[in-house]
Amino acid sequence: MLTSNNVKESVAFYRDICGFEMSESWSDGPDPMWANMDLNGQSIMVECAMEPDKVGDMCKDEPLEEA
Repeated sequence: MLTSNNVKESVAFYRDICGFEMSESWSDGPDPMWANMDLNGQSIMVECAMEPDKVGDMCKDEPLEEA
C-alpha cells in the first residue's frame, strides 16, 4: 500500500510510465481516493494520504458492519 498526496497523479505515473493497469478504484470518478493497479501478476495499491483524525470522516455515510 502506497500513500500519496495526489492519487490521480500517482495513478497516471504507474499507468503511463510503468505500464500498470487500474483494476479497481474508489470512488469511480476522475479523482479516486484509492486505486488497485496490476502489471504482470503484481499489484500495488495507492491511497490518499490523510491525517489520522480525518480517517473516520472518509466513510461516515457508509453503514457499519457488525462482526
